[in-house]
Amino acid sequence: MATKLTPRIKRPLIVIGNGGSGSTLLDRMLDAHPDMEMMGEMNFLVANAWAAFHRADANTTLRELHSHFDADPDLESRIKKDPAQLTAFLRHLGNKEFERRGAVLRRSIAAWFCLDESHGRFWGFKEITNGGSQDWTCYDYVFPEARWVHIVRHPLDWLPAAARLSGNALSDETIPGHLRTWVANVVTSRQRAATGRYHEIKYEDLQAEPALALSPLLNSLGLDWHRECALPLSRQWGTVSTRLPLPLPKIREYVSAIDGLEQIMFEYGYSVACAASSAKRPQTPRTCLEPMGAGRWRIVAPILRENGNCWRMDLSDLDIVDKLAAIADDVGHWEPRMTRP
Repeated sequence: MATKLTPRIKRPLIVIGNGGSGSTLLDRMLDAHPDMEMMGEMNFLVANAWAAFHRADANTTLRELHSHFDADPDLESRIKKDPAQLTAFLRHLGNKEFERRGAVLRRSIAAWFCLDESHGRFWGFKEITNGGSQDWTCYDYVFPEARWVHIVRHPLDWLPAAARLSGNALSDETIPGHLRTWVANVVTSRQRAATGRYHEIKYEDLQAEPALALSPLLNSLGLDWHRECALPLSRQWGTVSTRLPLPLPKIREYVSAIDGLEQIMFEYGYSVACAASSAKRPQTPRTCLEPMGAGRWRIVAPILRENGNCWRMDLSDLDIVDKLAAIADDVGHWEPRMTRP
C-alpha cells in the first residue's frame, strides 16, 4: 500500500545542538504535547542516505536531459554558445534531481515511521552534535519546510557532559578541545537561521521557565503550552555527569583562549563567574500533588495521556515524602496503575 503523505511530512521539528545540552529533555517535553510526536535520535540518517544515493548514482543529473532538448530544439545551440547558460542549465538539472532524491527519502522516512498512522499533528526528531561534519543542505531538499530547534547550554556547565560522552576526562589538555567543539556546534547549528524557521532555546530557560521557553516555538506552530509538557522535568534523562570544581582564574584562561567563545557566551548572556561547573544547580521541586486534608492528596498532573500511555512521576522531592514512604515501598520509583483515580 502506498504511503499516505500529508503536508506535515515536509515540516518536522529538528532538534539540533551539542550532545549533553538537554536535547533529550527538550525532545521528551515536545513529545509530551498531545499534538506532537517526536521520534528520537536519527544519527544523521538523512545526511548519510543522501550521500549514499550520490555515490551510487553519480550521473542522475542527466536523467531528464533528452526531454529538455526535445521540448526546446534551440537549447543545445544556446548552451554551446553561452557558458553562462550551460552552467545555469546544469544547475537546473542538478536541482531537479536533488528535489527528486529528497522526495524519495521523504517517502521512505514517512513509511518507516508510519507517519500516516501517527496521532500527532506535528512530528520531529533529533540531529545532535554537528560541528560541521554534516552538511545541512540536503535537509532542505528532504524536509523543505522543517523547523529547526537549537538547544543551547552554558559551555562551562556543559563540560562534564562533554567529558562523559567523549570518554575524555576534564584536564588542561582536554578542556580546550571540548570548548572548541561547543563553539563549532553552535556555529554550525546557527547556520539554520538562514531558513527563517529557526528557534533557539536555552537549557537554563527550559529548566527555570518551561512554558515561557517553549511557547514561542509552540505558538509558531499554532499550538499553546500544554501542562503535560512539564512532566518530563520531574525526572533525570540520561546519566548524571560528574562535576568537578574548576578555579575561576583557570576558567577565564580557557575561555579567552578559544576563538569566538567569549563573543558567543556574551550573545547568550552567559558569564564565566555564574557558571555552575563546580556543583549541580538545585532543582525546584515540581509539585504534582496537592493536599486535600486528612492525609489525602490529589495528583495534579494527568495520569493517563490521550494515547493511553501512563506517566511515571518521581515524588521523592516533595515535602510529604516521609508520609508517602509509609504507604509506598519505593516513593522515588512509584508507578501509578493504568486506571484513573
